[in-house]
Amino acid sequence: MKYRVLYMPQLQKQLKKMGRNQARIIVAWIRKNLEGTSNLHQYGKGLNENSSGK
Repeated sequence: MKYRVLYMPQLQKQLKKMGRNQARIIVAWIRKNLEGTSNLHQYGKGLNENSSGK
């Protein structure tokens, strides 16, 4: 199964607040590494209970 990335309005607001180059770098990384992948855990792992805000 391949994943798609949906950009929520909150993300779009945050990207507008930061510099143009930083926003481009983040979006490019998302497109290169996350869109169309079948293994999201290859670039990190889920938060454990201490870090998840519970």
